[in-house]
Amino acid sequence: MNIPREFSHPAPIGRGSFSSVFRVFQRRLERHVVLKVIPIKNANDAAGIEKEAHVLASMRLPCVPHLYDVIRFRRNVIIVMEWVRGVPLTSFMELPLPEEILITLASAIVRELTTLHTSNVVHRDLKPQNILATPRGNIVFVDFAFSISQNTGRPCFGLMQGTPAYMAPELWSCQNPVDYKKADLFALGVILKNLLGQIFPEFAVPLIAADPASRPKDCGVFEQEWRAVFPLPCDPDTMRKNLEPVEGEYT
Repeated sequence: MNIPREFSHPAPIGRGSFSSVFRVFQRRLERHVVLKVIPIKNANDAAGIEKEAHVLASMRLPCVPHLYDVIRFRRNVIIVMEWVRGVPLTSFMELPLPEEILITLASAIVRELTTLHTSNVVHRDLKPQNILATPRGNIVFVDFAFSISQNTGRPCFGLMQGTPAYMAPELWSCQNPVDYKKADLFALGVILKNLLGQIFPEFAVPLIAADPASRPKDCGVFEQEWRAVFPLPCDPDTMRKNLEPVEGEYT
């Protein structure tokens, strides 16, 4: 793989339709970082990606990896980001975890999506692979390739994108305008249903309603309902006992 000489020891950690993601060692600062390598065809493509990077770099949220730099290298745009020592939610969903652990993970996802929506940012590609969990139960969202500011109402790339299993029905119709916060909520509902299984609560069913008007306005409204039913998280010691082995094996 061709990357700037400043970086070494690339290890692939993800691949999408439009990009490849690697953990690398940054020699100059002696740290591990993540490189998201995006092939480009022309200067307009690069400008759109850089505009998106500016949006992410402006965010100072605990649930979003820090964006360090954007580099044009040969026929690629490379986004340099913080490496988060987390495990994709998919790894935890494959395990028979106790109910209290599952509820705590679900609560953290709801809380951090509220943080995004409160900041008027939507993700647009929420799925378990893009949600990292730490042994303490902290949640970080990654792969904001399709995120937009809800204030602008326009995706930076001008494309209808996402992962089919988690895409809200209104996204398939390609009709405008689309309330992307409600589209995020649909994806959240699918994720929670798959994560919680039989303990998926009845009050969360409107999240996966086909009609966006039947869903809450944003995640903040839904979180109020969630906290009324699940007010207390699992204690940190229990979280570490159950999740650290998964993190260790994954790493």
